[in-house]
Amino acid sequence: MKKTVLLLMLTLLASTLKAQETEQNKYPDCQVSEGFKEPLREKKIVKWAKKMNKFNEGMFPSLEDIKSHVAIENDCDINEVTLLRLSEQTGNGIYILCVKGKKMKYKRMGTIIQRQGQSPFAEK
Repeated sequence: MKKTVLLLMLTLLASTLKAQETEQNKYPDCQVSEGFKEPLREKKIVKWAKKMNKFNEGMFPSLEDIKSHVAIENDCDINEVTLLRLSEQTGNGIYILCVKGKKMKYKRMGTIIQRQGQSPFAEK
């Protein structure tokens, strides 16, 4: 009985790990249609950004600032960067972008913008 339960638990654990491994497979190539409109920030976030920039200019990056950062990091023109999806809160945000035909995920913590999964403290 113990062996059966142990075998069942190991099988469940292995299948869970395999599912997470395939889920973490990087984003595939992306295609943006001609009529696609980029998402906009929610009114609450826009209001908060205006309030923050009133006291400290540049404290809260705009969507154009984020796209510009991504374009520079990927050595491409800002016109080749398309915002597909965003999820923001006042202090952080997650952005899914199409950069030169590849889907990439970036995150923002305060004013720091970095590719998802990269550490800002890692040595190059």
